[in-house]
Amino acid sequence: MPSLATLQLAFGAGVLERSTAVLTAIDGLGLDPAQRLSIHRNNTLIGLTEALGDTFSVVRRLVGEAFFGQLARDFLLAHPPASGCLLDLGEGFAAFLEAYPPAASLPYLADVASLEWAWWGAYNDADEPPLNPAELSTLAPDLFPLLRFLPIAASRLVVSPWPVSAIWQVNQPEVVDPPEVDLSSGRSLGPYHLLVLRPGADVLFADLSEGEALFWKELSMGACLGEAAALAEATQADFDLGAALARFFTLGAFGAVQTPAS
Repeated sequence: MPSLATLQLAFGAGVLERSTAVLTAIDGLGLDPAQRLSIHRNNTLIGLTEALGDTFSVVRRLVGEAFFGQLARDFLLAHPPASGCLLDLGEGFAAFLEAYPPAASLPYLADVASLEWAWWGAYNDADEPPLNPAELSTLAPDLFPLLRFLPIAASRLVVSPWPVSAIWQVNQPEVVDPPEVDLSSGRSLGPYHLLVLRPGADVLFADLSEGEALFWKELSMGACLGEAAALAEATQADFDLGAALARFFTLGAFGAVQTPAS
């Protein structure tokens, strides 16, 4: 008799990986064991599809319920959940969409999914009080280039050639008749850089310039203030360090600061 853990693994593989190894352990109670397993597979896929649709509600609205149902099924069978936590269910969904042939006519769809995943991550991350800029008032000026500003955990940067924030906004539940979004708007100027963050109760979107986005990215990777500012200035000639810092403080985007001695 196999152990319970072995049976559970075999059952999971039978439900989402179409393995037949567990069939010998199934009492069909009047049904063929394969039929009984198929019932569990369908019920599981229905439940997981509903959970995936809650996370990617804009994608679901854009493609319709029937298309999303097939999309979700294909994704779940190709990438069975690796975690028992539904909060992790959508990881890899945007990348899957990018290479999903039936969605090729909607080239912005994968980036919309990336934005929804960023929103979901920011919404569910731990609460963290934003850094109070007054904490910097006692530091010597010559230390500032060496400071390392740590973004709050509930923050993500999304870069896309498509106006994904506009697409997201017009496809919220309260919008009954979504207006068309000009997909060509701004594309000639380069990609959109969108900071998704939750400094308090609500998730916010902030459009960043190219320099601000690079500055933020470098800080999030551990660069000190001087290094991040130099790269941002090399990328964007009119990058203003003081204005960028003031904006990020206003957004509540920093969680802590590390001094050279800390």
